[in-house]
Amino acid sequence: MKHYFIIFSLLLFSIHNIKASIAADNSSNYIGGSWNNGDNEGTGFKSWVITESTGSGKYIGGTGLDSSSFGLYANNSFYAAAEREFNQSLAAEQTFQMTLGYTANINGNIGLTLFNASEDLINIDFASGESNWRLWDGDSNLALSAAYNPNNPLSFSFTYNGGNSYSYTFAEVSQTRSSINDISSIIGFRVYNNAQGAGENFGFDNIAVIPEPTTVAYLGASCLSILGLKRIKRRKDLMLKEFKSDKKTIGNLEKSPSFDFFINI
Repeated sequence: MKHYFIIFSLLLFSIHNIKASIAADNSSNYIGGSWNNGDNEGTGFKSWVITESTGSGKYIGGTGLDSSSFGLYANNSFYAAAEREFNQSLAAEQTFQMTLGYTANINGNIGLTLFNASEDLINIDFASGESNWRLWDGDSNLALSAAYNPNNPLSFSFTYNGGNSYSYTFAEVSQTRSSINDISSIIGFRVYNNAQGAGENFGFDNIAVIPEPTTVAYLGASCLSILGLKRIKRRKDLMLKEFKSDKKTIGNLEKSPSFDFFINI
């Protein structure tokens, strides 16, 4: 019974990891809505690094994303940012994801950046006067078909495909591209609010890094292998039991007074 419990647990773990994460954090982890520079809730991340000033800041509460999420605000000419490194850089086929949302007015620009140890590598932003979000991956800004859509949750995911290839989904847009930058060592992300304006905010939440499919497949294969070995052992045990039963039957027959009679017929 103990072996079956272990197998069942491993199978559940494998199924859970199809959507589980190797790094995850969300605003509900911060008790009492207290979110400060150096905090480190969730799993798989290093501590938060927060940039703010007298005219900008961060909070947990109502934003353009939700009634309770991470929020950044920045009055005109001010800047706020929240960044965080992963415990290890993104591996091929791993996906970084989060949900974004913003209020209606944008006087400056808001955005999300992925970076390595020395430079920014991927950036999406929405700037004042634009009709759509923009993408930058080492070349000039590329207009996206993701349109201005305030006060609505917008899902963002970035999958590193290996080499300089990546795939992303943002709102209704999905695309695979090759970056001019070397993106083999992405170690973190930054969400920023650059002078969005008084009374406005940029919200984000549900941050995660999802494991590559090969990891999930390996877990599932391991569980099935264990289950297969258990079935083989059970079959051998049954055969051995039948053999012992037959042997006992033959032994009893040999002791029978009529054994010699049947043998000599």
